[in-house]
Amino acid sequence: MNRMVRSFLTILALLTTALLLAACAVPATPQATPTPTAAATDTAAPATPTITPESPTPTPIETPVLTTTPTPTPTAVATPTPTPKGPTMYSSYADLISFDPETGIAKFDYFDMLRGNDAVKFLVDQEGYTQAAAEELVNNFADSEFVKKNTNPQLRAIDIDDVSLKLMVKPNGDPVDGAESVSATAANFRAIYSINTSLLLESYFYYIHVESDGHVSLVEQVYWP
Repeated sequence: MNRMVRSFLTILALLTTALLLAACAVPATPQATPTPTAAATDTAAPATPTITPESPTPTPIETPVLTTTPTPTPTAVATPTPTPKGPTMYSSYADLISFDPETGIAKFDYFDMLRGNDAVKFLVDQEGYTQAAAEELVNNFADSEFVKKNTNPQLRAIDIDDVSLKLMVKPNGDPVDGAESVSATAANFRAIYSINTSLLLESYFYYIHVESDGHVSLVEQVYWP
């Protein structure tokens, strides 16, 4: 019995020794190094620092140099001079001053035939007569006499090819029968002028008949005794 106990104890001692040796032979399992708990501020992505920009040094703005292109002086365009309309046409007595057979243009100088008080006033105001002298002259006029008032040198041009004509002269240069002018043509007018210019320019004066619209309708030679 004791022998068995001793044997058991011996075996137990051997097992214990073996276990101890085995334990020494097996490297100890290293303990895990605890992962340090990072502070919340350490684990978070580092915040991008907000940089307050310094007030930028203003870049000086260069004042643009304006190159002034001189405005070209416009070439003066001559304003066309309007064709003059000519003097106003109205019915009046007139002297024939000139005639151009080629163009048919006859130029007349208007005048007023004054009698009575109109004649007296004109003689006093324009001719230097005294009132008494003017009245005496006018009062002694014969029936055919008058004062010729012509203070405007302006001439009026009339195309004889465009108007009716009445003349005191025949185409051959002879005077008409009687004291009434007779109808004539522009060709008659030219024929008389070619014979003797004085028959148209000096022998008679004229009466220019003008319509209300300013159109000359008749150029008439006047017999005045």
